Amino acid sequence: MSWMFRHKQSFLIVAMLVAALASAVYTLQNRYVLRFIPLPLAWAETVNHDGWLLPSRQPASPMGRLDLPKNDITTEQGLRQALNRIQAISPTRTTTGMPSYAGITFSKWVKEITTKPFFCTDATQVFILTALSQGLSAREWHLLPPHWPPGQGHSVAEFYNPAVGRWQLVDAQHAAIIRGENGEITDMVSVLKAYRAGKLARIGIDYGPFREAMLNGMRGPSVGMYFLTMPCCGPPSCSCARRRGWPQYRRNSD
Repeated sequence: MSWMFRHKQSFLIVAMLVAALASAVYTLQNRYVLRFIPLPLAWAETVNHDGWLLPSRQPASPMGRLDLPKNDITTEQGLRQALNRIQAISPTRTTTGMPSYAGITFSKWVKEITTKPFFCTDATQVFILTALSQGLSAREWHLLPPHWPPGQGHSVAEFYNPAVGRWQLVDAQHAAIIRGENGEITDMVSVLKAYRAGKLARIGIDYGPFREAMLNGMRGPSVGMYFLTMPCCGPPSCSCARRRGWPQYRRNSD
């Protein structure tokens, strides 16, 4: 009896270890679920240090076709032209409501955003697809209110520009390029540092030809209302990995 008890106990221990290992592997492969683990602002630079545990990006490929901007976004002129082109993809007024994600597929998503005004998340995905189509890395940032209430907040995109060797930040829904105090295209880490230092006023928003329209509500609240008033949005959170089950792109690790 004692031998059987010890044998059963050993089996349970092994089973628990196997389950723990399987859970760890699954979590590592699907670490998008870890995207909302808060980090101190002082550790913001971590998101730019690519590592096996917390990668700064994840390769992916589109799951369908959309007429994306062909402009070279590694140049300032090309980036501006691409953001302008994204505005032309989606109408600014609607008579049929806002995009619906019920039973969403890539083709349905394209139909929704080309016939109805896109949400910020849609515009971000269009920009990320544009970056991916040019062989570039891109990721999504969320500006979320305290306690993360559903349906609130804002989404922006960041892509790694090999021509300058750093990440660059845009708000595709508002055709906006985010600039630092010297006029250079900045990254989210620099914005976070400015936020921590109380110097957000030094961050500039370049709407290009859409400045007046965007400030007058063409796409809802302006970038500044979301982006430069972070006490109402809270520090941003980064999505480096592609979400399983979303129609826009396939994770290349799948």
